[in-house]
Amino acid sequence: MNVRQDTTIAKRPDPLEAGLFHHRAGNIAKAEAAYRRVLSRDPKNHGALHLLALATLDKGRGQRALQLVEPRRRSYSRQAPRQLTIRTLVLPSL
Repeated sequence: MNVRQDTTIAKRPDPLEAGLFHHRAGNIAKAEAAYRRVLSRDPKNHGALHLLALATLDKGRGQRALQLVEPRRRSYSRQAPRQLTIRTLVLPSL
């Protein structure tokens, strides 16, 4: 994928896709904002929550990242790999 294609992805109306683009590009603030937009429309979106926690972790806020996912821990039963990813990444940094 070239730069022009990447820029087009960032301008798409799908905030999750745009968030992923910004996250990969290192623009954590824009990624975080995009993930929050997804969650404002769909508070149970596990993907957006997971990515928001990872973006928070990327900002060096491991405790906050864990706080984001812990209240929804039980609903992750079918999404165990995501929960394990958060725990694996966050707990060592605390």
